[in-house]
Amino acid sequence: MTTSNRMHGLDAIRLVSFFAIATFHISLIHYFETDIVIANESIIIRIVEQIARALAFSGFTIVFLTSLLTSISSSSTLNRIRLFSLLIFGWFVFSALMNKPDDMFLVWDIYPLLFSGILIATIIETYFVRFVPALGIIGFCMLWVPFWDFMQPTDPDVSEVWIVFGLASCDVGAIEWPILPWIGLPWFGYACGLAIKKFIAAGRLSELNFKKKEAMFWLGVLGAASFGFGSFYHIKLGSNFSCEAYRQSPFIWWAHFCWVLFFIRLSFDGRVQAKLASMRLFRFISNLAISRKFWLAYFLNYLLAYSLSWIVDTTEVEKTRWQVPVIATIAVCFVPFTEIVLRFIIWIWEKIYNIWQKRKAA
Repeated sequence: MTTSNRMHGLDAIRLVSFFAIATFHISLIHYFETDIVIANESIIIRIVEQIARALAFSGFTIVFLTSLLTSISSSSTLNRIRLFSLLIFGWFVFSALMNKPDDMFLVWDIYPLLFSGILIATIIETYFVRFVPALGIIGFCMLWVPFWDFMQPTDPDVSEVWIVFGLASCDVGAIEWPILPWIGLPWFGYACGLAIKKFIAAGRLSELNFKKKEAMFWLGVLGAASFGFGSFYHIKLGSNFSCEAYRQSPFIWWAHFCWVLFFIRLSFDGRVQAKLASMRLFRFISNLAISRKFWLAYFLNYLLAYSLSWIVDTTEVEKTRWQVPVIATIAVCFVPFTEIVLRFIIWIWEKIYNIWQKRKAA
């Protein structure tokens, strides 16, 4: 997509989500925990932490948006292969970076979950396209089921499979993005994207504009959701994060996700899209390399966070208060730094590709 035909609202949602995710990644990689341990030492870090905590739901937003946009825009086999290749490559590199002695090499995380979810949806779309809506309904229903309450093996020697599926108790082990119920999220997003794609293909985008009845519906939904909103802000970080973030009650989870769905839905209103397209800020966001190559940026932020942490560690000084200005600077500049490095990588790749094309044509 060019900047002129991008969904500016969706790009903005992804960017603020990326900021929150990157903040937690920096803390996890630098201090080996998701607690932002120097927040009390710096007003800058305190502000960054408040923003990140307010957007602690961002991982779910990214999974849903990726699945939705994949089903809308990546219809070609080549584009789908590129996405799958990047997810698999990211999974292997992430596993290599996060692996600990005596652990399995492949670490289950967002990469394999998203890859599995979109792959299954792609296969069903390719061979049984009529069943994609059913897959979406199954995914939607799964997100209402607290699977962890039904079967929780407590044996310390329980199989790793139980932990990956999210059925083992937190005392035994908890990981991020357990299969149940979260594989339902990309299925739900993929089906929604395919439904929207039909409106786009038929030139009926105006039918996606908000109507008065729908506005009243959302008013009621968001009003009810307000009773459960905010719990993700107060999640205990550190070693508790993997258990608490992915085992919130369905009502609490949906109370947050309803707001995500509302802003995504609003972005598909033609009047909202036109208004955002007229604003320089949103055109700038859509033109960012992070927006255009989101998963490459997501993967790159891991490598950059590790590199910056390694540079600080080379001083061989304990991570204490003297580093606060350094970490505060990294926290504020990390997303812009990611953008700069990503643009440089894209520039290098384009130069190499153009040289290869010229040699091929010669």
